[in-house]
Amino acid sequence: MKILFVLPEYLPRMGGGIITNFSSLMPWLARAGHEVSVIYGSSFVNTPGGGKSTINGIEVEVLDTNLYAKFIPRFGRYETVPKLQRHLAAAWALWEQAQRNPPPDIVQVTDWGLLFLPWALREGPPVVASLHGSIRPDRPA
Repeated sequence: MKILFVLPEYLPRMGGGIITNFSSLMPWLARAGHEVSVIYGSSFVNTPGGGKSTINGIEVEVLDTNLYAKFIPRFGRYETVPKLQRHLAAAWALWEQAQRNPPPDIVQVTDWGLLFLPWALREGPPVVASLHGSIRPDRPA
């Protein structure tokens, strides 16, 4: 089974609770014979041009800063709530970037940063949304 994880952070960039959970689970799934990949990013975790690597048998891809920037104006109607605007831009940019790869059989995505929205609103593979709920007001988004 091809499983895609869509996360706001992943190794080696961050070290929060989401990584602690999924970085333990994903290698186990890969060893069990599943094709596991992760695409990660947010409004403050992205890299110009994106980038791919393999970590512990997991194909890892980071959000392309240029694609994220393309989506900011698309959510201009939310500029009075800039954090929301940036979260929505990152969520849709991750969704679009993921479309460049062969489709997975299932997608696991978190609620953090509203990353689940494009997956829930678009046709595609089944989606499992994890409720994480740790967006802190003191952390930039």
